[in-house]
Amino acid sequence: MTYADFVRWKRGDMDDQFAIRVLSKCTRDATISEDPVAFHADPGTTGHDGWDRAVRGTAALTARICGIEAPAWTSPQGTGPLFDPGGTLARWLFVAYIETPIELRRHGVILPRSSLMTLGGRSLEPTAVEVWSMSAFLGGRLVESGW
Repeated sequence: MTYADFVRWKRGDMDDQFAIRVLSKCTRDATISEDPVAFHADPGTTGHDGWDRAVRGTAALTARICGIEAPAWTSPQGTGPLFDPGGTLARWLFVAYIETPIELRRHGVILPRSSLMTLGGRSLEPTAVEVWSMSAFLGGRLVESGW
């Protein structure tokens, strides 16, 4: 399933928890694709700002894992309020945010690595730059969101 397939599929009325599983499958498929550049073609819009940001961030993540340049359409295009498709409880928000790959956090999306762990053995461990930037970025986003 490509990102374009996910976007077409997500346009319908679906449960966000199930959509996370489908997006996770999409990330796995991206990392094992024989043509990762074609896989990362602009998928269009889901019609929901938060899900569009989740797709852009996830595609930027898998592009990095595949060793290709992130497509232009994955660049952050401004972020609205934090989007948490998993519905993280407030007391666990900090942990979920820290466990979210930087590519998703740049889009204001909270989706921990553990939700995307079907990546066929490719590493989702944070890079040194991610670890260094986590606290500064998190502090700014949480203040903006009123946390």
